[in-house]
Amino acid sequence: MSHLKTYQSEAIAGIQKKIEDVLSKMDNPTEAAAEKAVADIVGPADLNSLIPYTGYYNMNTAGNAFLAIDTTIYYINYPLTQKITLKLTVPQITISYSLDGKKSSVFPFDKTCSFNGKTLIIPNVLQVDLTRVYQDGVLVTFTGNIQKTPAKGSTSFNPVYVPTFIGTYIDLVTQKPLVAVAESSIKYDFGDGTLKNISIFSYNPAMYVVQFANAGVTYTLMLGTNAQHGLACFYIAGAKTGFAVTIP
Repeated sequence: MSHLKTYQSEAIAGIQKKIEDVLSKMDNPTEAAAEKAVADIVGPADLNSLIPYTGYYNMNTAGNAFLAIDTTIYYINYPLTQKITLKLTVPQITISYSLDGKKSSVFPFDKTCSFNGKTLIIPNVLQVDLTRVYQDGVLVTFTGNIQKTPAKGSTSFNPVYVPTFIGTYIDLVTQKPLVAVAESSIKYDFGDGTLKNISIFSYNPAMYVVQFANAGVTYTLMLGTNAQHGLACFYIAGAKTGFAVTIP
């Protein structure tokens, strides 16, 4: 998957804006109140146990049938006050499936859903058991019922987390630092020669894509590797595109 679809990009940007608007308007904010405000927008923050099962699962019910667990992780490093910076990581997960390989349905993982580390349940929709054991190129398998139809499937997808890409990326054109990735934060040079903290950004662990907005412009960073140049970042900044690497 090389890029996000437009509606996905717009949805992520919309959520980021809502988070920023809510946090910026809080009176006498506390970390607890800010965390609750974010959870009300994004959803429950206790989904970390489901993230390792992110992936596209081929399913046995028909050709092109699938089950997909899609994850977007929101990283928040937002200065609530001069003394308090909200540091929060919140995943948002959607479950989609197609039993016939022709039509698909999508469900957000909300408060009605559950996952106990083994069994994923969306009431009146599906109940499947997920098993993460690597064997012959397959990482995760599932069995269960989807819309009362027995189903099983597997995936070779393995989510990759932000710390994998820690480093400072040099723009190949300007030969100056453009992006700095840390364990749970990102800094970016918007053109004045300084790396600035990104207070809210999203990351897709199946696509290795970071997104954030600044001054009405959406920025997309596609992270990966580039042989002798080490880690790499193809970036889209509005109408501008470019490439940055850790070893120019």
